[in-house]
Amino acid sequence: MTTFSYDGDVYPMPKGFEGLSMEDWYMKMATIRDRLTKADELDLEPMQDEDGDDLDAAEIVLIKEFGFKNGGHWENFRNWTNQKWSQETGESPTNLEFRMGGIAREKIMGAAIQQQSGAGGLLEPVEGITMDQWAQTNAKIFGGGDMNQLIAALGIDKPKWDRVSAEWNDRMSKDTTFTITTAYGNAFASAGQGAMGAHAQNAVTQGVGGDLSEEPMSYERYTELMVAQQAADQQGKDVNDVFAQFGISVMDFSNISMFWSKKMQQNAEHYWELDNEYRKKYEAKYGIVNDSDDDDDEDSDDDDDDDMKL
Repeated sequence: MTTFSYDGDVYPMPKGFEGLSMEDWYMKMATIRDRLTKADELDLEPMQDEDGDDLDAAEIVLIKEFGFKNGGHWENFRNWTNQKWSQETGESPTNLEFRMGGIAREKIMGAAIQQQSGAGGLLEPVEGITMDQWAQTNAKIFGGGDMNQLIAALGIDKPKWDRVSAEWNDRMSKDTTFTITTAYGNAFASAGQGAMGAHAQNAVTQGVGGDLSEEPMSYERYTELMVAQQAADQQGKDVNDVFAQFGISVMDFSNISMFWSKKMQQNAEHYWELDNEYRKKYEAKYGIVNDSDDDDDEDSDDDDDDDMKL
């Protein structure tokens, strides 16, 4: 039996990994994780550990379906996987896991979207209107387009649009797989609306594994924007005023967020460090109150912070 060594111990290699490319290897890892999130929904025969205690559903799936001895075997295999491939690529284990995991998740969701688009699926058209049509029309309306003209361009009237929207919203609220939410977000961004629309389009097209070199806004500026929103929320102020101060619209913010949600997965450690640095800087500027702050400190700083608040 093929084995792997991690932290001084030797473990049997789980089935199905030998001979896989790095991309296929991480795809299989993501498939296992996806399966584990649904374990509680499965009708599984109970299993006990060596002490006679019942195993949880996820551990049963690991043992029965994927050939692991237990949950610890799976965790050590995950860690060994990142070490193995980082040695071959020169990339840090953390960055590798986030980047390759992001690529795999995009593929899994893409396959789910395609699978659910047919008759009887979550993404089956509503009265002839597909998810993409609904999302992209919403994006154009959100971007300032004339609702009546855009609805008419679909060949439907306002009552039908309202029915279609109600059904899509209802489906989305009940979808625990987030397939509809993902499909909606991709279609909304791909509409390319607003000043930052091209960046969102490129982010959806390229994905985590593609070329995302052209930034719509620096990461520092994006972090400041996020902190400014948090401050506005704490202070009971209109978040739309934050967008105005940064010279962007709500649509622009949506597109910028789509870009950075992909970009950050390409170099996770780098952006974690930047996020920590920038957040401290801008939390001080905008007078953010954190849960960890002492009440006395908050009271004493009130007057000093007034000129830094929005």
